[in-house]
Amino acid sequence: MAAEARCKLCAFLQFDPLVDDKYRDFHATIPALTASQQQGCSGCGILADSARYFVQTHFSCPEADVKLEWYWPNKTKVFGVVLLQTSSFPALRIGGLNIYKDKEHDQDSWPQIGHAGTVMKNLDSPEAFEEVRGWIDDCTRLHPRCMIAKCSLPKRVINVGETPGNTSINLCTSQLDERYYIALSHCWGDPSKHQPPLKTLSSNMHKMMRNIPWNLLSQTFKDAILATQKLGIRYIWIDALCIVQDDKRDWEEQAAQMGRIYQNAYLTICATSGASGTDGLFYERCGSISPYPGIHVTLSIEHSIWTTTLTESYNPIIKDKYHTLLRGWCLQERLLSTRVLHYAKDEMVWECQEDFKCQCDMFRNRFFSWEPVKRGFWDLEQWTQFVMRYTRTHLTKESDRLPALSGLASMWASKRGRKGYLAGLWSDHLIYELGWFRNHSGKTSRAPGYNAPSFSWASITGPVQYLGFTNLERTSTVNTNHIKYYASYISGMCQPKGVDPYGEVVDGYIILRGALVSVSIRPTAVIKERHTRERALEFTICPEQGIPGTSIFVQDKTLAETPGSIAPDVWEDFPWEERMEWTNAQDFYWLPLFSGAQSERIEGLLLKEVDRNNFQRVGIGTYDESLDWDRITTRDVRII
Repeated sequence: MAAEARCKLCAFLQFDPLVDDKYRDFHATIPALTASQQQGCSGCGILADSARYFVQTHFSCPEADVKLEWYWPNKTKVFGVVLLQTSSFPALRIGGLNIYKDKEHDQDSWPQIGHAGTVMKNLDSPEAFEEVRGWIDDCTRLHPRCMIAKCSLPKRVINVGETPGNTSINLCTSQLDERYYIALSHCWGDPSKHQPPLKTLSSNMHKMMRNIPWNLLSQTFKDAILATQKLGIRYIWIDALCIVQDDKRDWEEQAAQMGRIYQNAYLTICATSGASGTDGLFYERCGSISPYPGIHVTLSIEHSIWTTTLTESYNPIIKDKYHTLLRGWCLQERLLSTRVLHYAKDEMVWECQEDFKCQCDMFRNRFFSWEPVKRGFWDLEQWTQFVMRYTRTHLTKESDRLPALSGLASMWASKRGRKGYLAGLWSDHLIYELGWFRNHSGKTSRAPGYNAPSFSWASITGPVQYLGFTNLERTSTVNTNHIKYYASYISGMCQPKGVDPYGEVVDGYIILRGALVSVSIRPTAVIKERHTRERALEFTICPEQGIPGTSIFVQDKTLAETPGSIAPDVWEDFPWEERMEWTNAQDFYWLPLFSGAQSERIEGLLLKEVDRNNFQRVGIGTYDESLDWDRITTRDVRII
């Protein structure tokens, strides 16, 4: 289309590289678009009619208060528009629109608008289940890594019968039958706000074996059972019903089997948007409108949340629409499952070992970056990435911090032939894994009771970080072959609380051999952006203590003149008094671990002596100078 013929407001929703720059943004109000529509511009008509409809039906603000923004080039399959409320300063984003063509529409008209699929209004409709069957069929035929043979059922499953809508169901023991089954991943809900789901207990198990009362089931359980029936599968595994919840031994045994249960499930149904069992699976969608023949418009759907790592900025979106993505148990279940069908408020989403697809078909990515486990990668980098992601999730009970990943840890051990699991760390890469530190954007605290030894990240609550990563994205290559180690692992042990070797622990220790030096600590402050002050800690090494008969010099400066920085595990261990002088040198010690993971800085454990033979980890200390470590006597250090 010639440049002079294009609408000045919308450019007929086209990008012309001969006229437009590499990047150009457009913006217009609803009244301006309406006026242009009345002059005969069909592009402005599509925008005006769509914005007017969704503002009236979904947003409580005047039409004249709304501005539309969009830009070229558009990298997605659909044409995206942002809705802004201009009465706020700065302008507040209130929503967005996706504009797309149906798959039968003429390819030549509206070339900048891509084709997409239709999101059904009702996800319990025959059409919706036909789409799910198509996804399953594609996966079973085309994905070698997703092949699931009939295998032994879990210890208990729910027999839902063969007829869709059947409400006569019962709990049954599997007797090692080889059958297909479906697993459910869901949020139980905050017990202070939501009615807890029906549970199998020692007192009602025999009754549940005869009949599970349908009227006592939560809506999520009812919907999951109906979906299982409609997909032609006779059995479903639901944790609340298939584990005897007040039998500690049974609970521990089944928690240890989580890896096998979810990996072997024919399909995992995830109640992704459900905050509790009352929400169910089958949300009613807002649907789409067709302001122009063959053109459809719907409220925008967030896709990047599925395919990128989740940072704190995503939390408001997750809390509103994707509750399971922030739950610790659900993260493990998602990673372990061969196939996952997400029921979310916006649409259904499919994940398997080889594919990712959504119902609207606006986004497709076969290799989603945050999911290395799905692609069969089981190395050190992936474990540390998982730990960082896992510590950003929430648990109702902090005592579940290790049990909620025991299934993944068990699978990790079997895939890699790894031994020496130490409360969330592995002995074969222990020195590097001890380099975890508190994420600066999150709040940490000591876990109530005893969750893990102090050397483990499971001993605190809140997000942790590893060197070589910014948030959850890689910023540099962590090559353990390039790391210089200053300590070595001698031995260690963690005593399981029950039968699961990867579950809760009651005691543990490690013994490291390295150059333990006394340090002095004092608080300081760091000037951040906008002249705000952030509390910090620094330390110096005391040459005369811990290194008998040796004076250490670094670049012609004594170590007492060369402070290092400290990342405390929790601030409660260090009372903050700005004018506090250096602490007594006997209180704290520093044990160098390694350098070269991200820079030549030396990372080491900051330790506090508990008694004559035991030390407690309280943080990570980073030293910027190179030391002559050959002159320092090493010793064995027991950390509990």
